[in-house]
Amino acid sequence: MPSSPEKKAERISRDTIAKYKKCLETAEKKKARDEISLCPRGYCSAKMTFDVYPSAYANGFASQVCGGKKKGVLGQKATASSRKESRKSDGNSDLDRWFKEDWVNLCAPKDENGKFPPCGFSKTHTYPYCRPSKRVDEKTPRLAGDLSSKQKKEMCAKKNEEGLPDEEGRPRRVRLEKKRD
Repeated sequence: MPSSPEKKAERISRDTIAKYKKCLETAEKKKARDEISLCPRGYCSAKMTFDVYPSAYANGFASQVCGGKKKGVLGQKATASSRKESRKSDGNSDLDRWFKEDWVNLCAPKDENGKFPPCGFSKTHTYPYCRPSKRVDEKTPRLAGDLSSKQKKEMCAKKNEEGLPDEEGRPRRVRLEKKRD
């Protein structure tokens, strides 16, 4: 017999539930002011699930929670009415493009096929430096294959030195600086 949402919520700590409810209140206000486009459930579920927010993976997760494809923090999926309120993507958003570009982590070792693993955190690797592996359109940034081995090593070192998330969990951008003559 499947457990009810109330029983699932009982297994979640009271502290987590309190943080989630506070986040929901804030997110609903932000949604009313059009400061966020995600549904409040998805927004808060992503903030509480991912160490770094915002990020492409966190926003993808939030979209799936809003659309009812994934469960939120309290273990519930979106209802039909809340899914209708959720914004549907036309396939042309920046997030859709990000997934199509197939971003890879250049700091992680290559797999047995000689390919870099997908971008994201792993407990066995250092902080990721990610680049797209496919060009989708003119907005696609420099591809992984466009960088030399030396540039990749420099960026991984720089990313691990300077690129850790700030105090609020937001990622820091680290850029490869072009050397001037």
